Amino acid sequence: MNASVSCLKSYRLNQYILHELDSDEVIVQNAKGIVRAYDSRLKDFFKEWDEFGTALLSYSDFEKFFGKDTKEALEFLKEYHIIEDKIEPNLNIKRISVYTNNVEVGGYIEKILRIDYKQDIDVSMFYNRELSPKQLEIQEGDLILVFLNPYNRRVAKGIRDKVKSVEKAFLLFTYVYGNCFYMDSLYNGFLKPPCHLCHISYIESSIRTTDYNGITYQHIIDSLYSDRSFFSIEVPLTQSNIFNIVTQITNRISKLILLDEGSFIQSHAFLESYMFDLATRKLYVDNPIHWELCDCYE
Repeated sequence: MNASVSCLKSYRLNQYILHELDSDEVIVQNAKGIVRAYDSRLKDFFKEWDEFGTALLSYSDFEKFFGKDTKEALEFLKEYHIIEDKIEPNLNIKRISVYTNNVEVGGYIEKILRIDYKQDIDVSMFYNRELSPKQLEIQEGDLILVFLNPYNRRVAKGIRDKVKSVEKAFLLFTYVYGNCFYMDSLYNGFLKPPCHLCHISYIESSIRTTDYNGITYQHIIDSLYSDRSFFSIEVPLTQSNIFNIVTQITNRISKLILLDEGSFIQSHAFLESYMFDLATRKLYVDNPIHWELCDCYE
């Protein structure tokens, strides 16, 4: 890489803890390692940026401290994981738009994304107890993150339809159904993977055929749907449930979109769906298939 290109690069500063010792040295520790520094320029740099947490720095930010030795300083800081090369979000995602009818889950997700990834991507948040597909504003390059509790199939279909029509937008649909949290595979209408309606149809079919004293949870839901097509299914969530749900959602975004686990992802990871049993706290991973009555493959 030539010098001019290097100067245009941005670097992500990883959050660290700074310890100043009496021996005129500092100890810098973060989640990936620990390093001792004696050089006065390094110490000045660490002290200057100590209170910023994560930040996005330019070449000139380092040059202010290290001058002609900036290249060597960058290599040192990267070796000890104090900084990392800025990686653009995967799939050319420009914005994560969170839509939910559950203020607690939505609030935690927004806080994590805004604090941990504020330098990497734009985040928008929309909460409405009566969430409607009409309220979605979708642009090219959006990741639409939806969490529903209560769950309403008609609302879910409307959301899928709206995302389906935007070529470079993706949908990560999450919801609570029965006593489980579900997260669909990543959906894009032009790539035509199994959509939310495919997944929920197989979930309903599976629950419907699980006999329990002659009647199942899904039989009750079916009867309610027949009387009230707008019926919403809501599950009360404990704080533990909420934290587990938020963790599963933000982990998936970090892995697939924000590339926290490396720049290479196996293609099957995008097609995985998840079920988290809220009672047993067990996580199950599956690969959904197209439902024969769905129109998402047309």
